[in-house]
Amino acid sequence: MVRRSKTLYATNVGLPIALQHAIDQQSLQPERMDYLDLEMSELPPTPNLLIIEDTLSLLRLYSHVLSQAGYSILEATSGKEAREVILSRLPDIVLLDRVLPDTDGSILCQWIKETPQLSQTYVIMLSALKTSEDDRVSG
Repeated sequence: MVRRSKTLYATNVGLPIALQHAIDQQSLQPERMDYLDLEMSELPPTPNLLIIEDTLSLLRLYSHVLSQAGYSILEATSGKEAREVILSRLPDIVLLDRVLPDTDGSILCQWIKETPQLSQTYVIMLSALKTSEDDRVSG
């Protein structure tokens, strides 16, 4: 797993391990969340996590595991749908499949990082496909 500028790229790693690592990392809490104004009795806001996955069985699995971990889940099954959800809901974290039916996940990740209001969004890219070292570094 490689981390570059708030983008994690997990490949050929069991999902529970990769997700547990992400969940355990306190640094994944978005910088735009301001906890200083909360009173002691208030809980911090639930992070919104967008899962972009075209395989429905994986989408259901990821949604179940992450909702149990306390995340508010948003879902998309294509790049076009993901862009609409991202712009309307501004998720804190995006779990992004590398291979989507209408776009490459790397292109979507690049769009997220280049869009000013999304620049603080964390992106975790996943792929079930065997990838090269160049793919891991570029993601």
